Amino acid sequence: MQVTIRSGDPVAERCDAVVVPVAAHAALSGPAAAVDAAAGGALSAVAALGDFDGKAGSTRLVHAGAGLETRRVLLVGAGSGGDPAEDGRLTGGAAVGGLAGMTVRSAAVVLPEGADARFVQGLVEGLALASYRFDRYRTPPDEETAPVEAFTLLAAAESDARGLSAAVDRALILGDAACLARDLVNEPPNHLAPAALAGRAVQVADEHGLRSLVLGPAELTEQGFGALLGVSRGSAEEPRFIVLEHAGEDAGATPLVLVGKGITFDSGGLSIKTGKGMEDMKTDMAGAAAVLGAMQAIGRLGCRQRVIGLISATENMTGPRAQRPGDVVRSYGGVTIEVLNTDAEGRLVLSDALGYAATLKPAAVVDAATLTGAAIVALGHHAAALLGTDEPLLLAVESAAAAAGERVWRLPLWDVYDEPLKSKVADIKNIGDGGAGTIIGAAFLKRFASYPWAHLDIAGTAWDVKDVSYHPSRATGYGARLFTELAANWPSP
Repeated sequence: MQVTIRSGDPVAERCDAVVVPVAAHAALSGPAAAVDAAAGGALSAVAALGDFDGKAGSTRLVHAGAGLETRRVLLVGAGSGGDPAEDGRLTGGAAVGGLAGMTVRSAAVVLPEGADARFVQGLVEGLALASYRFDRYRTPPDEETAPVEAFTLLAAAESDARGLSAAVDRALILGDAACLARDLVNEPPNHLAPAALAGRAVQVADEHGLRSLVLGPAELTEQGFGALLGVSRGSAEEPRFIVLEHAGEDAGATPLVLVGKGITFDSGGLSIKTGKGMEDMKTDMAGAAAVLGAMQAIGRLGCRQRVIGLISATENMTGPRAQRPGDVVRSYGGVTIEVLNTDAEGRLVLSDALGYAATLKPAAVVDAATLTGAAIVALGHHAAALLGTDEPLLLAVESAAAAAGERVWRLPLWDVYDEPLKSKVADIKNIGDGGAGTIIGAAFLKRFASYPWAHLDIAGTAWDVKDVSYHPSRATGYGARLFTELAANWPSP
C-alpha cells in the first residue's frame, strides 16, 4: 500500500473513492463541506437522517452524483477527539474496512483544515495496519479481499501537506515494523525455524544499518547458555541467540536493551499441551517478532539512542533427548534452575537473555514474551501485563504504550511472590504453586535482572485481537510500535 500527502481539491480528485472523516456529532466544514455541496447535500442528508453519527470506526457509503469526479464517498467516524492518535488509527482502519470488497484501488482521504499531526500519524498507521494481508500460501491469493493499493491524503493547503509529511513518514515506518512482526508470527512453523528467524534478523540488520551477531549451538555451549540449550534438546532444529545493535549517536553509551522470547513452535515439551492448546503455538515467538520489527524501525528512524535487541530462539519439542521435568540447568551467569514443567520454557530462554544483557551494562532492559495464559485470564485480549523493578522505566513504558495505542496494565511484583519459586535442589524452580501465574513468571525473571527492568506479558495482545478495525489479521504485531516509541523517546546519553 502506498500513502502520499499533498494539497488538492477533493471534488476534482480522480480516484475510485473519496474518504471523508467526520468527528462525532460534528457539522461538515471546510473541504468536507465542499464535497457535500458537490454531492448535492447527500452527506449532510445522511447525518440529518441519523444514519451516521461520526463515532470512531463507523462508516457510511454514499453514492454521489455527477458533481464529483468519483461516484463513491465513504463517511468515516473520526471519534470524539479524546485521543487523536487512536481516533486516527480507528479511522484509518475503518476506511480500509469500509472499502473492502469493492473495486476500489485508489482512494483520497479528505483532511480537515488544520489537521492535528497526531491524528494524521494515527490515520496512516491505521491505513497501513488494516491493509495488511497474509496470503502468501494461498494459490491464487484472494482478489476479493485485496485492499486499496494507494491512498492520497488531501490537505487543505500545501503548507499543511508539508507540515504533516513527517507524521506520514513516521507512521509508515511504524506500520512496516508492526507488519514485519505480523509476518513473522503468522509464518508457519515449518517455514520459520530458529535458523530462519536468525536469517531474517541478519537481513533486517544489513538493510537498515544495524550490527548483527548470531550464536549457534557451539557458541551457546561455550558461553554457558544452559537454559536455552536445555529447552532446545527435544528439537531437531538448532537454537539461535540473536543480537542486533543500533549504535545511535554514541556507540559507547549505555544501551537500552530490548529482549524477545523466540519459541518458534511450542509443543510444551514433555509436559505436552493439548491438541487445541498447541495448534497456534507458532505464535510463541511474538516477543522476538516485536523486537525485530522495532529494531527495523529504530534503524530507519535513525534514533539518537544506542539500542540493542536480543532474541532467544528455539523450538520446544518432545524428541528423545528432550528436557525432563526434574532436570536442573545452569543459566547464563550461573544461576541453577530446577525445571518442574517443560511448558514453562519461555522464562528459561529469557533467563539466558537477561543474564547476557547484564554483560552489556544496560541503562535499562525491557522484555516482551507470550509468557502465560494467566495474562489472558486477567486482562483478556485488551492489554499486556506490565511488571518490573524500576518506577521511571515503568512510567516510560506506559508512556510509550499510550503513544503507540498498545495498552498495558501494571501488576504487582512484591517480594512475597518470590517464595513459591524457592527450590530445594537448585537456586530457583521454574514454576510456582499454581496461583498468580503471570506474576510468578515475572518473579522468576526478576532473579536474572540486575538492572532497571520491565517485563511485558503479551500473551493476550499478540494474537487474535477482535473488534479493532486496524487488526485484520490474526497476528497483531503488538510491541513493535511500543518498543519503537520507547527507544525514540529514551533519554539521551
